[in-house]
Amino acid sequence: MSGFKKYSEYKETGIDWIPVIPKHWEMKKINELFIERSEKCSALEYTPLSVTKFGVVPQLDTAVKSKDSENRKKVLAGDFVINSRSDRRGSSGFSKYDGSVSLINIVLSPRENTSLYYHYLLRSHTFIEEFYRNGRGIAADLWTTRYSEMKNIYVPVPTLEEQNQMLEFLRWKISIFNGLIPEKAITKGNIIASSKALLAREMMLIDEYRTSLISATVTGQIDVRDIVIPDYDFVEDEIIDGEEADEILVEEV
Repeated sequence: MSGFKKYSEYKETGIDWIPVIPKHWEMKKINELFIERSEKCSALEYTPLSVTKFGVVPQLDTAVKSKDSENRKKVLAGDFVINSRSDRRGSSGFSKYDGSVSLINIVLSPRENTSLYYHYLLRSHTFIEEFYRNGRGIAADLWTTRYSEMKNIYVPVPTLEEQNQMLEFLRWKISIFNGLIPEKAITKGNIIASSKALLAREMMLIDEYRTSLISATVTGQIDVRDIVIPDYDFVEDEIIDGEEADEILVEEV
């Protein structure tokens, strides 16, 4: 990615989805970084959560509810949850909440020194494709990746210091992107169709660049260790319209 420097030395991994990593990084299987949490619970005990491309969020009142509210998976704040039927949408993330999710989700409890860096790595386009590749099914909408298949996927392990540096860099950059999109979307009246199309195109390009930057950072294609991060206000991802809400509605089937 232009504009950023690379690491001085790389090494081959022998793994298709991430063929090279910085020389001082390691590769580990997911089950060396996380433990599966398979404890069952009731939606009456633990608030229902939805797993979306925006992360793990409280379930909307309008969401399609699981048919069995007594048979859900327990989630604790700090767990990583991934929809086993994400179908390449990247429906996953670390949870800020204690709660419960439907049984189609995989709940992972991080081991010691497993940082929020993995929130971005496991949601990156390159990992999503590898997660999907390890699944099985008779059709795309029935495609599932189980924990028994996911746990053996190798992922990069930078030093903990670097993980934190990348995390802060991405939080800064994502705040910039998130600040741009709502600003461009705000209007005080009707806008002509051509303006709507232009806005949609600009937002798509911002999202494409954001996706590429996250993937390049977390897989070691660029070195962000020496980048000085200025003071900034963190701007979170927001669910701001019906299209984004629809992404949640399909999660609890």
